[in-house]
Amino acid sequence: MSNFYENPVVIEVEGYEIYFTRFSDSILSDHFKEATDDLEYVLDGFHISENQIVEGGGGLSSITQNLRDRLYEKGWNKINIKSEQRVRERVLSSESHEIDHYKEFEKRNIGLEIE
Repeated sequence: MSNFYENPVVIEVEGYEIYFTRFSDSILSDHFKEATDDLEYVLDGFHISENQIVEGGGGLSSITQNLRDRLYEKGWNKINIKSEQRVRERVLSSESHEIDHYKEFEKRNIGLEIE
């Protein structure tokens, strides 16, 4: 049995196969309607040309830059987060991580990584 499944009721964009896992479709549809609208907008206007596929890499490809710019347009910006593990006010460990795209919504926030 596959861990990935489609749910065209939540997100459906022509030209894409969108799969969900771990009830992420329920989370998006029940709590993040604005986020699904943003993602549909971004994907609907995002296209990859043959030239972009064959051009040289190095740094961010033009494909990634285009997707990044469309997400920025909708307010999905880069952010650094920190987490600490404390016991009795003593910091035992601390980590930081840069998230490619992060957006705050009324109910909660979402972080999105592009690989």
